Amino acid sequence: MTTTRAPARTARRAPRSASRCWRRSGSTYFLLDGLLLGVGFAAGARIGILLALAEAAEQLSVGLALSGELLAAGVARLQVVAIVSALGSLVFLSAVLGATVLSGLTGGAMEAVLSFGLAALLYLVTEELLREAHEERESATGTAMFFLGFLIFLVIGMTLD
Repeated sequence: MTTTRAPARTARRAPRSASRCWRRSGSTYFLLDGLLLGVGFAAGARIGILLALAEAAEQLSVGLALSGELLAAGVARLQVVAIVSALGSLVFLSAVLGATVLSGLTGGAMEAVLSFGLAALLYLVTEELLREAHEERESATGTAMFFLGFLIFLVIGMTLD
């Protein structure tokens, strides 16, 4: 009888722990993304627009993946919508904060902040994304999508000049 109760308790706790985990780690990640987006706009409209487009694509994929994971863990749909919306709002609010607070930076200070942001993003890519990408089998479609995305952002960057 105790074996049937233990899984039931674990199943009920899983949504809360999955939700809590994403609120903590995801909110920190999205806060930094928003601040970097705000710094990009403070550095110039061209950089800000490129970062905003890249962030929008990232937010779409992360929001869909997060929604799927939370729903699979048994989190209620309304709570999933609230979590994903809160994380998206956090990016917007921290971007406004970053643009407002850091718009007065010039020269070396702006370069230092942008360098820190670049280093943080490079760390994320090498630590998380590349490792996860190599856990799955590579496909021609995935490789083509990577190069298509790169080409799209290259063309957008050249168009904004």
